[in-house]
Amino acid sequence: MRRLRILTILCLLSVVLPLNPVPAQAQTDPLIAPNIFLRGVPIAQGIRYTATIIKPDDTGLMRNVSVEITLPAEAVFNEMFIPRQTEFDVIRRNQVGQLTLIWQVSWIDANQPVDTVAFTVAQPLTSEVEFFASWLAENGSPVVENFLEVPPISAPIQAILQGPQVQPLSAEFNPPPDLGNIWWCSLVEVDGLLPGAGVFVSAPLRRPVAPFTPLSLFQQQPDGTWIALADQGVVTADGQFVMYTHPGGIVAAGGPTEIQPAVVDAEHANIVNVIEVLPAEPEAAPTTEPEAAPAPTVASITDGSSNTVIIGEVPPPEQNNAPVPTDVPPAVPSPAGIVDGTSNTIIVGEAATVTAAPSPLAAELTTTPGIPPTQNVVD
Repeated sequence: MRRLRILTILCLLSVVLPLNPVPAQAQTDPLIAPNIFLRGVPIAQGIRYTATIIKPDDTGLMRNVSVEITLPAEAVFNEMFIPRQTEFDVIRRNQVGQLTLIWQVSWIDANQPVDTVAFTVAQPLTSEVEFFASWLAENGSPVVENFLEVPPISAPIQAILQGPQVQPLSAEFNPPPDLGNIWWCSLVEVDGLLPGAGVFVSAPLRRPVAPFTPLSLFQQQPDGTWIALADQGVVTADGQFVMYTHPGGIVAAGGPTEIQPAVVDAEHANIVNVIEVLPAEPEAAPTTEPEAAPAPTVASITDGSSNTVIIGEVPPPEQNNAPVPTDVPPAVPSPAGIVDGTSNTIIVGEAATVTAAPSPLAAELTTTPGIPPTQNVVD
């Protein structure tokens, strides 16, 4: 089985030719991921792109598989193909308008291929798409595939030999239902073959199919009946084509209905917009006016019972506009011994200088012999 897959991949690379405007370098460079194929093919709705994951062997169990393809912002998305294997699908739109198409499945058996995921855009992609896939291997180790690429566009070869006319038929033309519950994924008509001759063709599929899927072949007879052919067709590694030897006339390739993917157009797709979360703006500090300084208080500080006032702490007296009398006699000078009752406080500078007079008693004391003078005499 592995040998057949390698041969199929080599045949795909040899019979599928590039179609403009994809640069030639993208076609000739080595594969970015040897087990990942990204390809486009022109169809009536635009360009159909597929992404396939080729298992490294036939015993690879895969769990928690997720495939994401991010389109350029300028891409015009038309439709998304949902394989039967897919359990969850969604489209995420970021702040710059890029779409990320997501397919997820919880379990893929070891003998089961990974279904092809696909989408359609209006015009060929000229900018890189981002491919991201992740899953858990059978031993539980994580596997990740992530790269950027401009997917090449391929066109099916009409025939390996020159001369025959190869024409794919529309989806409206199908074999009769009595052949079985079959989904007809490709019908091709070939004219110009000699009797008994055949031509190897690579025919486009109506919808993408898992890589290396075998397909049954039926040929229409001259009387309009259909017979099954002994040979089988096989889907190419990119999931876009079926390859087989065509015996001439009309040949239909089909398989079980469960291999047919569903199609969701842009109008009905589950598109989720990523909401930009802005950081919270810091709260503005309260704008409070500075408190006014308290008015100076009148300080009537005294030394107990005195009327002494600290100079400068009392506001100036109010202006008195009353007429000043002119016949008031001058103030009598205060005696030196003015006191305020019980206090000995004297206002400095308000008392006149007094010349001390000799006391008659003191004179007597000084003239009386034998009696010492009395000290600290008070009145």
